[in-house]
Amino acid sequence: MWLRFGRFGPYVERGEGEGRARASLPKDWTPESVDLEKARALLALPRELGRDPGSGEPVVAGIGRYGPYVQRGDRYLRLSGSNEVFTIDLDEALRRLAEAEAGGKVRRTSTVLRELGPHPEDGKPVRVMKGRFGPYVAHGRTFASLPKDADPESVDLAAAVELLAARAAGGRKKSGAKAKAGATKGTRKAASYTITRKTSARRTSAVAKGGGSAKAAAKTTIRRRAKGA
Repeated sequence: MWLRFGRFGPYVERGEGEGRARASLPKDWTPESVDLEKARALLALPRELGRDPGSGEPVVAGIGRYGPYVQRGDRYLRLSGSNEVFTIDLDEALRRLAEAEAGGKVRRTSTVLRELGPHPEDGKPVRVMKGRFGPYVAHGRTFASLPKDADPESVDLAAAVELLAARAAGGRKKSGAKAKAGATKGTRKAASYTITRKTSARRTSAVAKGGGSAKAAAKTTIRRRAKGA
């Protein structure tokens, strides 16, 4: 398990290659506050709380582009803090959604029109979405609007990847000295830390044997690892 610092800020990462999973740290979390349990919980999002007994729709809690939320079907409600995502239960989520919907505060999410497949670089899904301002393609936190003459039903993965790459490159454009400074910063290797856990010999033995949790207190450490070492 790793805590890394990339172009868009700190994130946690588990595994390598096709099995790699990563998640950005919420804005109200500091890198120093992240331990192994928090990293695992973050990578497990979104979490399904259950189903609405009335509609049968799944109710989930997660952290998206605009922060923590609960969602039922195509309607979602923002939560006040990221920690709520891990503690809110089905009843509380349904109550808040009902109150917010009655007050006109529940928003509709973008609709997935098509799943195009995994991105060739990181394996994350690339989708064609229908949003408030028209169709677009999405990959992680990168979004690119489709050209006005493009048919959402005919866009393929290669075309979507090209649009997303152009959008990402456009977002990095700078002028004059700022562009030069940005290029210099871009050559630096991202810092990488290992999220590990120091335990007593008793706890290590219990884990090795597949036993239950030990009573010994565990101390989480974050050890810096030189890139390429």
